[in-house]
Amino acid sequence: MRSSIGRFPCQGTHAPVPGLETVATTSAPMSRRLEDLEESWKRVVEMRPWEYDHTCVPLPWRPINLQETKLKYGMIWEDGIISPSPACRRTLEWVCDALEKQGHEVVDFAPLASQKV
Repeated sequence: MRSSIGRFPCQGTHAPVPGLETVATTSAPMSRRLEDLEESWKRVVEMRPWEYDHTCVPLPWRPINLQETKLKYGMIWEDGIISPSPACRRTLEWVCDALEKQGHEVVDFAPLASQKV
C-alpha cells in the first residue's frame, strides 16, 4: 500500500534519479500489517506536516470504518503498451473476485493513451 503524493513530509529528499525532479514521489512507512500502517499514517498526519512542509496537502486525519464502507476500485487490465503475464492476470482476477465478495464494486478502468504521451 502506498500513500498519496502530498500526504507525508518529504522536504529535503531528492529525486530517485537525477533529472527526474518533476516526477512526483512519495515517502511513507512500509509494514506487513495494515493496522501498523494505519497507526503510522495517523501519527504523521496528526502532526500537521503541511505547517512545516509546503509539499504536504492540508488534510487532517479522518478515521473510516471499511467494514461498513463499500468502495469502488478501478482495474487496469492492460495499459496499451505491455500486456500482463498470465500469472499477473490471474492475480488481478483473484483480487477482483476477493473485493467483490467483500461487497466492493470493481470496474474496468482504461488509462489515458499512455503510448501517445
